[in-house]
Amino acid sequence: MADTDAPAEDTAERKAVLHCPGCRYDDPVDGAWVVADPTDGRTDIECPECGTLVVSQPLFDAGSRRTPFGGVRSLLQLVHALVGHDVR
Repeated sequence: MADTDAPAEDTAERKAVLHCPGCRYDDPVDGAWVVADPTDGRTDIECPECGTLVVSQPLFDAGSRRTPFGGVRSLLQLVHALVGHDVR
């Protein structure tokens, strides 16, 4: 007797899979998802089946040296100037 509940494809082999909460569609990150770069500085990924917004994240510039803690360096440099400790 065949197991009818077995997935058609072994999902354990997939490293990054997105799942749509609206229609339960799933596909690898580089699959058929609709990717839009809106003007508000965010990347939106929508489900190709139902149009549900699955991911919305800020755009990142791979060449940028900015970090989330970029403002901390300025603060550390100020502390260094005030107390004379070497901060790099």
